[in-house]
Amino acid sequence: MPSVFDDAEQEGKIVSASLPRIDSYHWVLVDLSPDIQSIAAGEFSDGVIPGGKNGPEAPLGTRQGINDYGEGYVGDPEMAGYYRGDA
Repeated sequence: MPSVFDDAEQEGKIVSASLPRIDSYHWVLVDLSPDIQSIAAGEFSDGVIPGGKNGPEAPLGTRQGINDYGEGYVGDPEMAGYYRGDA
């Protein structure tokens, strides 16, 4: 993931290959029962909610941790918040 989000997710913008990269947590899910055989597409998240989703309680008795998705919204008061599983 690029260390600077200024050009990320913007049409016509290119994120330079020479830009330093950072680790990113896309999704943190805990308390998932070993009996669960599959997770349907969109079962935990289907889109982005401004300010992030409520939590940490999530479907199937699980909990979602705060991920790094909100870092891309720093400085945007309409989108700022704590993001859990948004994408």
